[in-house]
Amino acid sequence: MKTFRYVFNNKAGLFIALLLCLLYPAVSSGKTLLIGALFTGNIPYYRTMHNAFADELKKIVPAGEEIRFVRQRPFPDPTAWSNAARKLIIGEVDLIVAYGYPAANTILSRKSEIPVVYVGVFDPDAAIQGGNVTGCGYRISLSSLLRYYKQIMNIERVVIVYSRNEADSVKQMKTLTELADQQQMQTLKMDISAPEDIGKFSQLAKKDGVYITGSTFAHVMIDDIKAVLEKKKIPSADIFPNPSDEGILMVLYQDPEKMGRRAAELAGKVIAGEKAGSIAPVLMGDDELVFNLIEAQKLGIDIPAQLIGEATRVIK
Repeated sequence: MKTFRYVFNNKAGLFIALLLCLLYPAVSSGKTLLIGALFTGNIPYYRTMHNAFADELKKIVPAGEEIRFVRQRPFPDPTAWSNAARKLIIGEVDLIVAYGYPAANTILSRKSEIPVVYVGVFDPDAAIQGGNVTGCGYRISLSSLLRYYKQIMNIERVVIVYSRNEADSVKQMKTLTELADQQQMQTLKMDISAPEDIGKFSQLAKKDGVYITGSTFAHVMIDDIKAVLEKKKIPSADIFPNPSDEGILMVLYQDPEKMGRRAAELAGKVIAGEKAGSIAPVLMGDDELVFNLIEAQKLGIDIPAQLIGEATRVIK
């Protein structure tokens, strides 16, 4: 009898609850916005960007609206990017935010009607064309990088680390090669697209200076790269900030938090009803410069006081 009463009471309770829902609908908590986040790869630079984007967007959306993110952080290769993009499109998200050029290019190539906001795309004016898209990209003064190297030490060759699978990384490699040629500096182009490519660093010589482009794959392997550079005592420069502040002599970059927040402002306009394609994109151009004096000391390098004065931050 106890069991019967338990079942009966449960059924009665369910019936009453359904009846109340019909007679007195609950006050809606607001629309849930489903936002797909497609990363070129799972590296700190894009994670920092996304955190800033998410925090800012929560401040912008109307009260009562809830944001839910569906994140895709594929391994940085074309097949993984394509599969991740397909999952977001099938999931029918309201908006896609794409971090880095390969992610943005992959999602746009599928010609979905879902609006896209890109973030952290190098030289987007040349890379992103048409479509229901807007975003926040950046440029870096690569000529300044060569100037810094010349003033810091007399390098004989610039070693440019890039990935052939990432068009923005390739573009940085080509641009820096042209600039070095103009200044009669030798270059070595080093494609890092697979773990075994780390062995290529055995080619480095004492008078080399390494520049790491915005290759996501290279930054997935960054600890292995830094270990080789430290062992061979080769100075290095990077386009992405280094969270650990170790192993890289100088960094010339665009602030990922600023880019994330600006992209959130654009996304807020899309959510408010504007067409992404009609919203003017943003181009960030104020370089951040970091010198690591701890690494300089390990390498036996004295960074001129004039350059220290130009730095945004100095690691001591």
